[in-house]
Order: sequence, then structure tokens, then C-alpha cells
Amino acid sequence: PHDDAGKTHGGDRKDPLIIVKRKTKEVDMEHNYKTQFTCAQDITFDLDGDKVTNIRFNGGCNGNLKAISKLVDGWRVYKIESMLAGNTCGRRPTSCADQLAKAVRKAYEEENA
Repeated sequence: PHDDAGKTHGGDRKDPLIIVKRKTKEVDMEHNYKTQFTCAQDITFDLDGDKVTNIRFNGGCNGNLKAISKLVDGWRVYKIESMLAGNTCGRRPTSCADQLAKAVRKAYEEENA
């Protein structure tokens, strides 16, 4: 949770974002993104070019995040961004969906740097 004064408590994170990559197949890369200001602590997904699959949230609203993961599985980075970026949750400046959009963009840019 996050209050109006910007103080954090509970599961919120203010530490730097870290992307951890692990090669899982010849072309797919598994990425793990540490979220900020959300109930989910991190997001893991596979990236093949700009196609995102196998999305898993650790923590957060279990049913909703499973549904989002199923709905966007196989989508391209730009489509996830166009549909989910900027979505907020309550008074928070972000949401798990917004964090997913940030995660896939960051991973894509790192793979194509």
C-alpha cells in the first residue's frame, strides 16, 4: 500500500529495478522484472523477438493476474504497451498491468541493444 505522502509500507518497493535473464531455449529468453508500488513482487515472462509468452506474477491479485496473463499471452510488446501502459490501481501511480507493460519494453530494449 501507498499513502498520499509518498511513504511506503507493506509490499511496496523503492529499490532499483533489476532485470534477470536466463536462457530457456534457443530463441526465447526468460525475464524477471522486480515491480514497484504493486502488490505483486515480480513478473516473469518469456520473450521471443517481440512476442511475450508464459507470463507469471508473483503475488498480487491472483485471479485477476492469471486472467491478464492468459489474455495477453502471445501478444507483441507494442500491443501490451498500447493496452496496459498507464493503468493505475487505487491511489498508486501504477498497477500490475502497467508494470507488465514496463517490463516487456525494458526486456525488449535490452535484448535489442
